[in-house]
Amino acid sequence: MKRRLVVLGLDGFSAELLKKQKDVLPFLWGIVTRYSLDTLKSTFVPTTGPAWTSFQTRMDLEKHKMLGFLKYNERMDLRLVNSNDIKEEPIYSYLHSKGK
Repeated sequence: MKRRLVVLGLDGFSAELLKKQKDVLPFLWGIVTRYSLDTLKSTFVPTTGPAWTSFQTRMDLEKHKMLGFLKYNERMDLRLVNSNDIKEEPIYSYLHSKGK
């Protein structure tokens, strides 16, 4: 049987905060004490959009160019970015292609 991997990312939530709140979040605390818990180093500047894009593409901001939640279209109008704007292969697609 293949081993499975689950990555649970909680945006803006640190390992230290969970340790302090373990009595309030016993189910989550039980999961991390049974498996593992760590804090990832974020991007510079640590904002949600670029950080999650870096996480899922394994690339820094200079390579994936997703610097925020908005992007100019061809007419120079601002629009919201979406997953179609990410041109790099995400980690889950890469792992799937390798049979992982």
